[in-house]
Amino acid sequence: MQRLFMFICLLIIMSSSVDAKLNLNKQIPGGSDPARDGEEIYQERFSVANALVRIRQISSALDSFTKLTNLSRSTMSKDELKKIGNTAGDIQNIGFDNWIGGIEGTILKQEYEIKQLKYELAQERYKSGGISKEALDKAKKEFEDGEKSFQLFWDKFNIVD
Repeated sequence: MQRLFMFICLLIIMSSSVDAKLNLNKQIPGGSDPARDGEEIYQERFSVANALVRIRQISSALDSFTKLTNLSRSTMSKDELKKIGNTAGDIQNIGFDNWIGGIEGTILKQEYEIKQLKYELAQERYKSGGISKEALDKAKKEFEDGEKSFQLFWDKFNIVD
């Protein structure tokens, strides 16, 4: 039922004649290249591929924090480490992995579901003559790629207890 609801919402959004657009013209603070337009930054910076790269970076930072914590155990008291936070062994050995896996899985699951809905919509639009066979084939390929990406994640995923 939830999938049907999402499909109907996507169908309404994509077939709507309203031309709603985000205003992506503002200059991004922090030294971004003014020659790059907001749409380019929006598409690159907030893409699934970029998010997955950032997850790897966060995972690496958490690994470094764990190593630093382990080195600090000999020079800092348990109370000092507790005040810092997130220094307990269970957080660092169980929590960090579960947190990263949960975020990565959510991103890939949502991407898979969106591509699935877009493919279902493309099938309906193709049946009604709204899109070409090439557009349908492209939507199918994107759906299959999303399915493969999530399946690869799922096959490796573990919940650490």
